[in-house]
Amino acid sequence: MNVVTCIAPVNIAVIKYWGKRDEDLILPINDSLSATLHTDHLCAKTTVMTSADFKEDRIWLNGSEESIDNKRLQNCLKEIRKRAKLGSDVGSWKVHICSENNFPTAAGLASSAAGYACLVAALAGLYNVEGDISAAARSGSGSACRSVFGGFVRWYSGSKPDGSDSIAKQIAAPEHWPEMRILVLVVNDTSKKVSSAIGMKRSVATSELLKYRAEHSVPWRVEEMTKAILDRDFTKFAELTMKDSNQFHATCLDTFPPCVYMNDTSHAIVELIHAYNAAAGEMKAAYTFDAGPNATLYLLEKDVPEVISILNHYFPTISLGDIGVEYLKGIPVQPAAVSEDLLRRINAERQSPGKLKYIIHTCARDIELIDKYGVITSLFGACIHKRDTRPLQEIVGEIIGHFVAYEEELGKRGTIFFGGTEPGMLDVLMWPWVERAKALPLAFDQPLNFDKEKFPHLMKWINGMKGQKFVQKNFGPFEAFAKVIKAQDDVDYDSI
Repeated sequence: MNVVTCIAPVNIAVIKYWGKRDEDLILPINDSLSATLHTDHLCAKTTVMTSADFKEDRIWLNGSEESIDNKRLQNCLKEIRKRAKLGSDVGSWKVHICSENNFPTAAGLASSAAGYACLVAALAGLYNVEGDISAAARSGSGSACRSVFGGFVRWYSGSKPDGSDSIAKQIAAPEHWPEMRILVLVVNDTSKKVSSAIGMKRSVATSELLKYRAEHSVPWRVEEMTKAILDRDFTKFAELTMKDSNQFHATCLDTFPPCVYMNDTSHAIVELIHAYNAAAGEMKAAYTFDAGPNATLYLLEKDVPEVISILNHYFPTISLGDIGVEYLKGIPVQPAAVSEDLLRRINAERQSPGKLKYIIHTCARDIELIDKYGVITSLFGACIHKRDTRPLQEIVGEIIGHFVAYEEELGKRGTIFFGGTEPGMLDVLMWPWVERAKALPLAFDQPLNFDKEKFPHLMKWINGMKGQKFVQKNFGPFEAFAKVIKAQDDVDYDSI
């Protein structure tokens, strides 16, 4: 049996994809541009297994078995298997797929994008597929090709009939604009009445505004948005984001029968953001809505505490108390006191309690940190497999050099864990390698010099992780691991 597990992030478009020029190849009628979000707070996790004992392909989504005959799912399987680099016997084995989201599915939060990006990445690992996999992800869900990359990503519509030029490319890495933050306001976490796939098809067939949008609005707007991102011009970024969201939903209303995705609470959020920006005398926040009622706000880190407080004032919780842990999720933030003068100048209606289910505070950083951690695990693996013959201290010195970025990141976040008050996906992925590091000097009979004082935040992180029940339950003594490395020339260290 071969097993691969992968995670993939959600991406939220600031220039929307809506409508296909080819339904079978999933080719869009216009370019789109998005930000890839923090995997600890919004992601899909998929495990794929293949075995000679499996009788048929099967899939489970969020614990429930679903039909494997889904056309888009079959497209992904077909594309990956076509590029597989496995022996004929293994390549013919059936596959079992288990996928889950840590956020509402089919509620207008790009769950299909994360899901198919994750599926394709996991399948590519299982079948040893190399090279760009964004086109394969697109065959499942169009916007999934944007979730393959971190940071700000543009999906080019292309013009070739075969879709070979319809690909996604990163235009800026997450660290390009580290101050950018995202608040996801969950209004409704149930599935929407009209799926995006059906809505797009209906709009292409009936909306005159959609045709105008694709031919006249998006081409210049996506170029202006790219420039705003590269220039870190938040004022322009915010204006373009809100205008594109408004036009997208106008297109949905121009569709016949209309596709109504926003609700009264959604419109109240729009009203509040415009009123807040006007009262502040500058662009402080920008809203965007995908095909659903839930809002995504883009804003700068310095404004997050004030915006959280304003949201809590105009959209109070049912208890009318302070924001609780379950209500405000993601990166921890302490709401700031808002002056009475600012509240008087914000011309918006205060909503009845409970209109927002919860808020997720996130950013576009962790997917990049996860990618970079692969360098550390590769160095570690080459060391214990004895493929790297350099002195141990030289190898460890290189590994420690890579950990500087993680020390600095924890310092910036001001939390024990990368996930905030509790370990997130990045914390869990990092821990096994850190836990086993102490085995290296014992296994190779060489001293290991590590200056703990240079990594105060990571040392607190290590102590915090040691206190977690899942770590304690699965703890393995590093002395035992060292003995295994010494005793074998080739170690399957993932099974230890």
